[in-house]
Amino acid sequence: MLFPHCSVAQSNQDCAAARECDISSLLEMLASATDLRKARGRQYLIGFVLAVTMVAVFAGASNYSEIARRARDVSQEMLMRLGSEWD
Repeated sequence: MLFPHCSVAQSNQDCAAARECDISSLLEMLASATDLRKARGRQYLIGFVLAVTMVAVFAGASNYSEIARRARDVSQEMLMRLGSEWD
């Protein structure tokens, strides 16, 4: 489970409210970051990469391999909210 704190410590209503927060200004700010990757390495937009990374870190990831593991666990719904262009 990506956010274990939502299982017992909080009610389902609290977690549902958290999923409905407006994050558009955060996504705009992340999208405005300068992308220093070469064009060949740009499969995903930098704002999306940063947003998924933030979610993984907030979920407890503390290094690159943990970020990758947590990112794999992000739901399709969350990926769409973060700006994913694909399913």
